[in-house]
Amino acid sequence: MSDADGELLIAQRNEQLKMIQGLACLTRDDVQRQTQVAVVLSAVQARHVIDKLWNMQEKLMTVLTRLIGSGGYAFDAFCSSYGLEGTLGEMSSKLASLNLLSESPSNVCVDRNMTFDLTFTMLTRIVYKYSNLSLDELVTDPRGGPDNTGCAFYQWSSRYVKRISSHGQESYQNDVPLVPPELKAAYKERVLRLKERQLFWDPVICNYGQLLHEMPIVGEVILDFFKDRKHIEEDVSRIFAAFRKANCLLVCIIQWLECQPLSEARRQMARCIRMVLEECVPDEKEEKDRWLFTRMVCRRQLEEMCECDSIIPPMTITLMAIAKRSFPILHRRQVPDKEMLKKAWLYAQRQNWASPNVLHLIDHCNRAGAHKSWFEFYMHHMMKLRCPDVMNRAIETICACLLLEPQETLITACVLMVDFMMDKKGQVQFEVPYVIPLVKLLTQVLLMSVWIIDREYKRVNSWRNSEPKQKRARMMGEAQIHPSIRVLQETVEVAINKFVKESSQGSLYQPISSVCHIVRMIASAPESEAKQLLLPYLKHLLFFQLARLEPGSISFELFSTFCDSTNEDHDLEKLKFLCLLRKSGGL
Repeated sequence: MSDADGELLIAQRNEQLKMIQGLACLTRDDVQRQTQVAVVLSAVQARHVIDKLWNMQEKLMTVLTRLIGSGGYAFDAFCSSYGLEGTLGEMSSKLASLNLLSESPSNVCVDRNMTFDLTFTMLTRIVYKYSNLSLDELVTDPRGGPDNTGCAFYQWSSRYVKRISSHGQESYQNDVPLVPPELKAAYKERVLRLKERQLFWDPVICNYGQLLHEMPIVGEVILDFFKDRKHIEEDVSRIFAAFRKANCLLVCIIQWLECQPLSEARRQMARCIRMVLEECVPDEKEEKDRWLFTRMVCRRQLEEMCECDSIIPPMTITLMAIAKRSFPILHRRQVPDKEMLKKAWLYAQRQNWASPNVLHLIDHCNRAGAHKSWFEFYMHHMMKLRCPDVMNRAIETICACLLLEPQETLITACVLMVDFMMDKKGQVQFEVPYVIPLVKLLTQVLLMSVWIIDREYKRVNSWRNSEPKQKRARMMGEAQIHPSIRVLQETVEVAINKFVKESSQGSLYQPISSVCHIVRMIASAPESEAKQLLLPYLKHLLFFQLARLEPGSISFELFSTFCDSTNEDHDLEKLKFLCLLRKSGGL
């Protein structure tokens, strides 16, 4: 065999090895995908089993323990199956009932320590994952049931779980009580006992509700260790490792630490906890599963505390920002400011779609009650584009953001846009063709508003009709329509009335011309249920007044679009409008 033949064989062998490695990767991916599917299917099956075991506590805890065996992936799938059907609150309220039952040693509860620990950690995971639900919705069954607001989880989380709130971020620090020095000194000895794996509470007779109230004091003592000394991670790590029998207490310390002011000691303590969760994994199967589940629950909170707060650099030239397509870093509870909104806007324009990142940022604004800030910001930036085609694409992005929380956002959008368009001082904004995209956006807002209003009324009527006839009379008097729907309906009516009022003044100026554009835009909109719902809102008086101001702006065919062919009164209105056009020279 020649050297050339040998090299050829070696080359062929190398190609075969590459193919085998590639197939091995595909096999691993397939196995991983099949494993994930199997976990999801097992979680769905576990749900059907758990629905039958809520009154059989011993078997129930066995199934719940298996759900956290995959590091929390199965439990997330388990919760998602409830969330898909809108019954997550019903399931979480039952967990809260178990948490309340296992809190005190006087209650009869199977394996009280594990029940309290597991339910507390599971409820914490639900709170973090479904942050749009309030604590009351999670612990109270919407269909009626026991009041679980007295459970230790609710009492603790309502004070120490940091979430996006319209009250701002400073309220958390004001709610955290200060620990007296003498009380802190008394607890120092108890904390030091944890180094030797000696618990300062008795798991058999302890009341977990009272024990949770002691965790802020324990946290203060440990935090002082990091303030007074450096390089003590090895000593303190043994303290944190002692909580493997009660993971919920470690979760409480992490949540308490998150409420503390930013400092180097806070960051070091968070890093130490993260190191312990990653390295000090128990050997026993049951403790290991709960420990890994706790690590998954608190991972994001610890990562944010370990990182330095991101400082947003000043905005560069707009073209450079668009070219970079950079998206601002958004923390879990952060409410976006104008700099972040501008970066997200440029990012969306460059991507030419409302990406999940942008929607997530807008969702933070909505949950903080800052609907006005982001919509007003984006509306003015849309007007600055000065290109009708680009503005039309921006409208689609804004409409996608509006649907995240339609009631509150549409109310804000309708009020801001109508006030902006009826402002006589802002006539410079209404240069054709730049007024057309703004009119198109307002038309979309009105169409979405009336469609959502009608959907809510249909839902309530369907719910009433499904009840027995004996209950319908009593239910008719109850206010079943959501208050925000009523406000949205009033907002649409007020907007139309403003158009009528402005046109009745008898002077023609550019905002009145924009009203004519709105009427034409609604009439030319594609046939849909929303359009048919919006047409009755526009009063015929508006068309008569516009025809008097500018006869050529409103044609007879346009007016006929807003009339009902089956209504005899509307036939008379058509005749009056036709006479008005002939008299004013519009024909």
